[in-house]
Amino acid sequence: MTHAVPGFGEIYTLYAHLRRFDKNLTLGAQVKAGHPLGIMGHTPDFPLARAHLHFEIGLVMNRYYALIDPQHSLWNGANLYGIDPCDAFAEQRKHGGFDIGAYLKRRATAAWVTTAPAGELPDFFRRYPSLWQGTHRKDWPMAFRFSYEGIPLAGCCVKPGTTLNPAWTAISAAELRKGRDWSVPKRGATLLENLLVSPNHPPANPVPQGEVG
Repeated sequence: MTHAVPGFGEIYTLYAHLRRFDKNLTLGAQVKAGHPLGIMGHTPDFPLARAHLHFEIGLVMNRYYALIDPQHSLWNGANLYGIDPCDAFAEQRKHGGFDIGAYLKRRATAAWVTTAPAGELPDFFRRYPSLWQGTHRKDWPMAFRFSYEGIPLAGCCVKPGTTLNPAWTAISAAELRKGRDWSVPKRGATLLENLLVSPNHPPANPVPQGEVG
């Protein structure tokens, strides 16, 4: 399900790997403990031993993801980048609401990634313009700040001639302890391809990631 967030953009929520759900459920309906809401499924890309059901709140990386993986297309786990839903519920209880834009701006940086001029503004920042900083210049290099989850927290153009950081900055020990594979260049190449692919910039070597978002 998608949800329009005023001043930010469209986010998604979903229960992943759900085989079926109670069709009698409606918005606002009351349920009792023990009432079966749905039946867990099994995505073929996962080993059966890892079968599970999980709830996601997150952002779609790129509406052109089908150029990388036509089979899974837009709603593939490798194109969906979720936040911790417990964070959202905690803020909702504390503040009476959840501002995902403000939440993302507070997220810790796992890595800065820089790239050569790519011409167009990435689709992600067209859909989430509040995360782009400054003016976009087609002939300038770009830099992106990624969270541990792989979500672009910010993007900006860098004036030519400016000394850029290495392609990957040092990642904090706290982020590494979380277990995410931030190896270079594997993680960086995947994130950049997902972020930058478009009809004008088709992937050179598309590698479908499957349900591994």
